[in-house]
Amino acid sequence: MQANPFLKRIEFIILLVPVLVPFIYVPLWSVLDFFYYPKYLALLVVVSILLVMVALNAKMIGLLFRWDWINRLVLIYFAFLTLSLFFSHDLQLSLGGQFLRYDGYVTQMLYLFLFLFARLIKKIPTWFIEGIVIGSTLLAFYALLQANGLEIFTRDLTRMHWTKPFATFGNPNFLGAYLVLTLPWHLYLILFKHKRYAYFTYSLVFYVLLINMTRSAWIGFIATLVFIVSMQFIFKHPIKRKELLSLVFISLALIFFHNIFSDQALLGRFLSITSDFNALVKQQGNIDTLGSFRLFIWVRVIELIKDYPLFGVGIENLHIVFMERFNQDSIAMFGRVMIADKAHNEYLHLAVTSGIPSLIAYLAFLIGSAFDNYKQLKDPTIFILASAIFGYCAQAFFNISVVSVAYIFWIYLGLLNRYNRDFNQE
Repeated sequence: MQANPFLKRIEFIILLVPVLVPFIYVPLWSVLDFFYYPKYLALLVVVSILLVMVALNAKMIGLLFRWDWINRLVLIYFAFLTLSLFFSHDLQLSLGGQFLRYDGYVTQMLYLFLFLFARLIKKIPTWFIEGIVIGSTLLAFYALLQANGLEIFTRDLTRMHWTKPFATFGNPNFLGAYLVLTLPWHLYLILFKHKRYAYFTYSLVFYVLLINMTRSAWIGFIATLVFIVSMQFIFKHPIKRKELLSLVFISLALIFFHNIFSDQALLGRFLSITSDFNALVKQQGNIDTLGSFRLFIWVRVIELIKDYPLFGVGIENLHIVFMERFNQDSIAMFGRVMIADKAHNEYLHLAVTSGIPSLIAYLAFLIGSAFDNYKQLKDPTIFILASAIFGYCAQAFFNISVVSVAYIFWIYLGLLNRYNRDFNQE
């Protein structure tokens, strides 16, 4: 059957988004936001173009909106997000999002449409995977320059003296989340496509993951590796031992090198994960300080969830209620008012801003996607795609959803749940 050229254009556009949008960055003193608003605008433009294309071709509407059970789950989740708007403390903020965040309801709808458009793709082409690998390598190189004090572009006042790399993402944590989503494709090219150049790209990106010193990203990539190893025992992909051992050697060598180069800072940072966990389990010391003070936020967010269980405090409204309730706590802890606009745990944040039912619907969608695609892990591309999604979900326990990264995650989910799955990849 001849391919639909209209559909092919849509596929091409949606696949370009995770490859090119990470590079959108406007480092000019004449603008207030170098990182987030430009990417938000790019996503808005892309989705608008795609929707116009669908509107001009009535047949595409039926292809895009199919009433299967995956779409039912995701639409239930977005229905709860919509309901939460009626209970928001600040509706305008919920719709558009905060300045420098842009993570409001409009952005969530962009994610929904990106997910739906990604479901239209029949094959995940090789050029897409190579584009992700090349793009992440270039951005990792930029981050490496930053880590060594070589900044190519103008920095804003907030980041003027930062030593941790953040590339075009505005924050080391967000760069880390991006690396978690892209590193598995480097492994794919090595283990399944036997591309020699991928050893270099993997080494560079993995090294930047190390020097990034972001524990949530480390946990995310470890979760990715655990997923790959555990699923490999079940599906037994024909992975060459030589290539696997080479990856292990390269990874350990880079870890050893950076630990020496950083005067044991890498080891200390890594061990702080286990020390924080042990202190939490044994209730030793001031647990509010654990996880870079994440526990301080989590404990109080849970209190707010109990007070607003059904529809939350409103999308992007957490800081309003948090400051009203816990100003004195933050002054006692930090000597100042701390503005907690995010829960630093995507799952708690979803529950506190849009309610427990929305969190349940979201988790049901993720778990349903996992079960629906379990047998398809025999395909190497789906195997690696699922590992990237799993890694992102793991790091989300300690990180926040941001417009500069989350759209990639939603496109991945769309690719995982494609309507017409053809596993003979190009």
